[in-house]
Amino acid sequence: MTRFALALGIGLLFGLERGWRMREEAPGSRAAGIRTFAISGLLGGVAASIDHSTGGAITIGDGIIIGASFAAYSAVMLVFCLEENRANQRISATTAVAAMLTFALGAYAVIGDMRVAAALAVVTTAILALREPLHGWVENLAETAFRFGATRNDIRGAAGYS
Repeated sequence: MTRFALALGIGLLFGLERGWRMREEAPGSRAAGIRTFAISGLLGGVAASIDHSTGGAITIGDGIIIGASFAAYSAVMLVFCLEENRANQRISATTAVAAMLTFALGAYAVIGDMRVAAALAVVTTAILALREPLHGWVENLAETAFRFGATRNDIRGAAGYS
């Protein structure tokens, strides 16, 4: 039961971040929110446990069930995210990728190392939440920064530009 609780918690964590980020958007205009992500984490856990009730090593049959479930889930989420992108007139893969990772980590929470699943969920949520700072950091990188660790402003200042 603890493993399913973790799968649910992973989905709730991702869903809270996604829901908070998209809270200003009109109802029905987003592909997934807190409920969808929570259910997605559970769905991954259930898919992983359907044929893997013995607790032993994963069999080929287990892998086929998990893989087929993941493929079907991903296809549905991709369709909804594509429609969301069209409606909002933007291009973004973040929600689709986050949803797929929610399913995968939910599955891993049930059949793998719970600590790894939880740690990856926390790291992913931080990456999702730090969207603006990360985009700003990338925007301020200069080409030479990859070699010297300088930002565009550092290079301008060193060259006498303001």
